[in-house]
Amino acid sequence: MKKVTLLICLLFLLTLPVKAETVEEKLNPTQNDAPTTQQVDESPSMALTIFKGVVVLVVLIGGFIFVTRFIHERTRGVRHSGRLTHLGGVPLGKDRSVQLVKIQDKIYVVGVGENVQLLDKLDDLEGYEPMDLETSSKQTPSPFLETFKHQLEQLQKNRGRS
Repeated sequence: MKKVTLLICLLFLLTLPVKAETVEEKLNPTQNDAPTTQQVDESPSMALTIFKGVVVLVVLIGGFIFVTRFIHERTRGVRHSGRLTHLGGVPLGKDRSVQLVKIQDKIYVVGVGENVQLLDKLDDLEGYEPMDLETSSKQTPSPFLETFKHQLEQLQKNRGRS
């Protein structure tokens, strides 16, 4: 459906008249400089010019959206592969980082810089468990968080008394 709409818009734009001088007309200009009725009738109206501009704008934006969706669909399989999962990374400097990649049941530590190098391969995953941020924060609460909760409780008690 999209291809048909694009083809119709393209054919519409190709059928629009174009006024161009030939070499003979350029070398032998006519003596009569007064505009003829034919030249006056060929000038497009303001509404037609605006309509053409809107059509061209819609075609350009539609083409841009079509191309971005097409690229998104083509790269979706690469990003969501069941065999390869990106676990995260840590930047080390300008254009350098360490990335964790899980391929099937193995975790690879990869250094990324001017080139990609395998730093370590973790075969035994029994000792490694995924960290859950909520459980880790409950196990080791930060001093700031404890102080903040304490002050908040005091403010609530003071409001209840007033």
